[in-house]
Amino acid sequence: MNLSEETKHIKMVNEVKELFERTPEGQIVDSDTILKDLMDNSSFEETGLSTELLDIYLKAKDRESIENLFYTFTGMEFEKYLEKCISETTRPIESIVAFDIAWDADEEDVDLPSLVVVPREQIPERLFGMYSETLSDEDVSEISDNVSDWLSEKYEFCHDGFLIDYSGNTLREYLENKFATASDEYDDESVFYMDLIEAGITVEHVREIMGNTIADTMQMFCEEHGLL
Repeated sequence: MNLSEETKHIKMVNEVKELFERTPEGQIVDSDTILKDLMDNSSFEETGLSTELLDIYLKAKDRESIENLFYTFTGMEFEKYLEKCISETTRPIESIVAFDIAWDADEEDVDLPSLVVVPREQIPERLFGMYSETLSDEDVSEISDNVSDWLSEKYEFCHDGFLIDYSGNTLREYLENKFATASDEYDDESVFYMDLIEAGITVEHVREIMGNTIADTMQMFCEEHGLL
C-alpha cells in the first residue's frame, strides 16, 4: 500500500466512524450491520484461512494491532487461540501414553509411575500414522489389551485400569509440570531423571516438548551418572 492509498483509507475510516456515531439507535444499516453481513457471507471453514491469518501476523510490523483485531472478532486472546490450536489439532498417532494408572500394589511401599510412554513395539504397526478418531472399537481394544499386559509384565504389578492418550498432550502437560516442580519435589537430581527414564521418557521426548537446553542438560547429566 502506497502513501496516497493509506491516506485515503484513513480518511474513509474516520468518515465511517463519524457516520456510525451519527446513526440513530434502531436504524437498520450502519457499519456494524454491514460488517456482520460481510462476515455472514464469508466462508470461515475455507481450508487454509487460519494459515493465511498466521502469515499476515508473521509479516506484520505492528503485531499487537493484529492481536487486538483478532480479539475484537473472536473474543479470544491470540495467545490462547495458538495454545488451543497446539493442544487440540488432530495429529497422526506417533506415540501412545498410558496415564492415571491405578496400580494394585496391595499397600506395598513402592514407587510406580502414574504415566508411562508405551514402547512402539507394543502397538500394531498398522496403526501408526492413523488418526485416533479413525480407530475402530477393535483397534482400541487391541491397544488396550497390549498396553495392559505390557504394564503388568514391565512393572511386575497388576493394575485396575488406566487411560490412553494418542495426542501427546498428556505427556506435554506432565513434563511441563514435572520440570516446573522438580526443585520442590526432588532433593536428588538423579532420582528425578530416573523417574523420567522409568516412565519411558527419553531425551528426545524432553527435547520436543521442553526444548534443546533442558534436553541437553538431561542428556549430559544422565551420561555422566551412567543413567543412559
